[in-house]
Amino acid sequence: MKFNKLALITSLLVSTQLFAQKPNVVIILADDLGYSDLGSFGSEIKTPNIDSLAHQGTRFTNYHTPSTCSPTRSELMSGTDHHQAGLGAMAETMREDAAKFDLTPRPQFLGKPGYEGYLNTRSMTLPQVLKDNGYKTLMAGKWHLGYTPETNPAKRGFDFSYALLNGADSHFKTLPNGIERKTIYTENGQKVELPDNFYSTDFFTQKVIEYIGNDKKPSQPFFAYVALTAPHWPLQVPTNYLNIYKGHYDQGYDAIKQKRLEKMLKLKLINSTKTANVVSKELAPMNLDTWNNLTAEQKKIEARKMEIYAAQIKNMDDNVGKLIKHLKNIKQYDNTLFIFMSDNGAEGFYRPLPGYDNSYNNLGKTKSYELIGPRWTEVSSAPFSLWKGTAAEGGVSAPAIVKLPNSTTAKISNSFVNVKDVFPTVLEVTQSSLKPDYQDPSKFNQLSGKSWISYLKGKTNSVYGENFIYADELHGDAYVRNKKWKLTRTITKNLSGPDWKLYDLENDRTETTDLSKKHPEIVKQLQQEYVKYTQRVGVQDFAE
Repeated sequence: MKFNKLALITSLLVSTQLFAQKPNVVIILADDLGYSDLGSFGSEIKTPNIDSLAHQGTRFTNYHTPSTCSPTRSELMSGTDHHQAGLGAMAETMREDAAKFDLTPRPQFLGKPGYEGYLNTRSMTLPQVLKDNGYKTLMAGKWHLGYTPETNPAKRGFDFSYALLNGADSHFKTLPNGIERKTIYTENGQKVELPDNFYSTDFFTQKVIEYIGNDKKPSQPFFAYVALTAPHWPLQVPTNYLNIYKGHYDQGYDAIKQKRLEKMLKLKLINSTKTANVVSKELAPMNLDTWNNLTAEQKKIEARKMEIYAAQIKNMDDNVGKLIKHLKNIKQYDNTLFIFMSDNGAEGFYRPLPGYDNSYNNLGKTKSYELIGPRWTEVSSAPFSLWKGTAAEGGVSAPAIVKLPNSTTAKISNSFVNVKDVFPTVLEVTQSSLKPDYQDPSKFNQLSGKSWISYLKGKTNSVYGENFIYADELHGDAYVRNKKWKLTRTITKNLSGPDWKLYDLENDRTETTDLSKKHPEIVKQLQQEYVKYTQRVGVQDFAE
C-alpha cells in the first residue's frame, strides 16, 4: 500500500513537472485592425509593446482571414473552413434585417449544414484540445460564436471565460439616456452585469491577468485567448486618451498614407510604395469625397475620428504591455508562445446608430458612436484595396505576429499563411495530441491548416509550398488564388462589380490591374478550382 502511495505521489510530481515545462500560449486577437495600423507594420501610431513581440518573432506580411469577425473566429477556434464550422455566413446576415449590413437577407440559409450561425458541434475546439492535454484554458473578450448555454465558451473548452457573446458593443458601460443595452456578457457561462468602470480593453486584459494568476511555478501551463474588441467601432477611449493624437491627422488621408508606405518600404514589408486606387466618391459609403474636396468642417471631423481610432490602438498596445509585464513578473514570459493578429481588415462601411451624440466635442466619449469611415480605412489598409467585408486584399489580409517560446529571432515572412494554421501550429508547439474521436472525419471536421513551425525554424522555405490553391467566400464576395494569381469578385455595395477579376499577386497585390481578358486560360483554371472548393465545403452562394 505504501509503495502504491509513493508511486502515485511520484507520478503526480513528474506529471506536474512536465506540465510546468510545456509552453504557455497567448493568442491576442484585435478587432478590425487594419494591415498598416501597427508601428511594426508601418504606422505612425505608437505600439511599442506589440512591436516588441514583432522584433523578437516573425511578422507575417501575407497572412489571410475571412473578411469578417465570426467566420474568422470560427476558423481560429476549429482549425477548419468557416463553411464547415457553422459560420458559412455571419448569423446576422441570415436574418430578415440583413439589409442593415448592406446585404440581401438570406434566411433560407440559416440552419443548413455549415450555416448554423454558431460554432457547430462537428467542430473540435482549440481550448478543449489543450484542456484535454493538461492546459488551464481561459479567455476574455468577444466570443461571437453562439448565444446559447450550449454554445458558450464555458461549454467549448474554456475553464475560465468572461465573454461578450455579440459581435459589437459600446466600449463603456454607460449608454445615452433611452438606449438599452441588448448585448449579453457571461462569466463562466453565467450572465453578468458590467462593472460601472468598464472600458472594454482595460477590463478584458485585467480579467485575463486575473485568470492567469500570480503563481511563478504553476502546476499547469495555460492557454489565454485575449479577444479584444478594439479598435472595432464605436470610436471610444478613456478620458486620458482623448487628446493623445490631437492634431496628428490634420494633413489628411493621402499624406498619412504616403508616410506609412515609405515606412513600410524602409521596414522591407513591401517592395514599392505603389498603392491601391481609392474608391470613387459615387461608390464610397456616405459618398465621402477625397481630402482636398472636403470642407474645412469635414476635415476637422475626419481628422478627429482618426485621432480617436489611433488612441484606441494606443490603449490596446498599453494593455498588451500590462499583460507582457505580468508574465515577466511571474517568470512565464520566456516560456510562452505569443500570436498577435487581427480578425480581418479595417472597417470601411458606416454602421451608425440613432440616439448618440456625435458632435465634434463629444467624439470618442461614452455617449458617442462613430466609425473612421472609408477614407481613413483606405489608409489603414495600405497598400491594399478596400476593407473588411470584401474579398479584396484590404478585407482578407491582416497583420500577424508570432513569437516562439524561448526565442528572440526576428524575421519578416512573405510566405502565404492563414488563420486556420494557428490550431495545428499551437498543437505542435505544445506537443498536444488529438483524441481518437477527433481524428474521425465521420464525427468531427478535420484540421485543414498547416503548422508554421518547420517554416519558422528554417526547415522549409514556405508553409504551403509552390503549388497551393486557396479559396474563400463570404456573403457572395469570393476569391480563389495560388501563389501568383488571384481570381476575385466583390459584389458588396457593387464596390468592384459582379464580374470576376484576375490579379497578378506577385506584381500587383494592390489589385489595380485586372488581367482577366489577357489570361482567359488562367481564369478558367481558377474558376474550376473555385467550384471544387464550394462543393467541398458546402458554400451557399449569396450571389446566386
